[in-house]
Amino acid sequence: FGLFGGFNFYQTPAAFEELLKKPDLTIENLLEQDCILPEIRNSNAELIKFLKKEQVIKLVEYVTIMPPEDADKNRGYKYPYVACDILCGDNRAIIEAFFPKKANIDSDDELNLTDNEVIFEDIANTDVLDKLFSFLESSESLNIALAGYFNKIIHALMNRDAIKLVKYFYGHREI
Repeated sequence: FGLFGGFNFYQTPAAFEELLKKPDLTIENLLEQDCILPEIRNSNAELIKFLKKEQVIKLVEYVTIMPPEDADKNRGYKYPYVACDILCGDNRAIIEAFFPKKANIDSDDELNLTDNEVIFEDIANTDVLDKLFSFLESSESLNIALAGYFNKIIHALMNRDAIKLVKYFYGHREI
């Protein structure tokens, strides 16, 4: 609960609320905002609505795709850093982008590794995880900062839902 017994004294800046209402809002506009991380932590409803799977894939791309040589400072440093923090956060909507719901998938499922069957067939849409793990397939030289962000995201996903991530590994043995 903290010092004030669980009360949340954080107030969303009015300028951020206005930004969320813009019809031409982009993920880059959000990544440039200093208050994006507190808004994610506080589960700002409008922000969470905006962060659909397509936006989460863009966040993953900032962490897994090397910026071009002529990229500005934001693309080279700020966007990957903030994207990593967003993806590592404890926000259910973002976690569900990595592990979409299909059928009855519970984290409490027993993982029987002795079965010879493919055990990941119960999750149909793995686009976000596929994009994340495409980082390992890159033929470019390894960028140490992006590798660190990749590692941090994998660690966060293991902490959030290790069973589903292990199922993904077993369904994608080429990793």
